[in-house]
Amino acid sequence: MSINKTYVLIYDSDSERLAMYGDDETIPLHCGDCIEVQRVIITEDSKDVWIPTRVEADVNDEWYLDGLYNPGEIPRSLAVRFPS
Repeated sequence: MSINKTYVLIYDSDSERLAMYGDDETIPLHCGDCIEVQRVIITEDSKDVWIPTRVEADVNDEWYLDGLYNPGEIPRSLAVRFPS
């Protein structure tokens, strides 16, 4: 696991949880884990912005990213990393 390495956020059906995947490495995530999600700001000088969030699950065991995505609404293949 590398601090500034970029991973893809996936749902790992084996562990039934969100996970970060990259270079044949799968890192399961748990409630309370802090990550950053990449967002591209499209302007004349487009740039990447990393937004901090926390992995959580609701009472129905639906995963969400606190303050960004509601349960069941997380887009597939988000670029994520651990906070630096």
